[in-house]
Amino acid sequence: TGLVAIDVGQSTGGFTDCLLQHGAAAVVGIEVGHDQLDARLRADPRVTCLEGVNARALSAEQLLPLSRDGAGFDLAV
Repeated sequence: TGLVAIDVGQSTGGFTDCLLQHGAAAVVGIEVGHDQLDARLRADPRVTCLEGVNARALSAEQLLPLSRDGAGFDLAV
């Protein structure tokens, strides 16, 4: 699809992997924990992982620079 998605509660990256396999151009993962993301996904340049971050504390101003077009994201929770 070429879209950029946000995976809230990324954990090991199950939804991140699924999104990439189905055409997402990139995925920004937000995870309150640490060191959970699968090593293969961590090494993928299409994946950005924000660890130790509570999604409820993020503002649009913090997230929009991570989108490729500055316009927004699709969301997987």
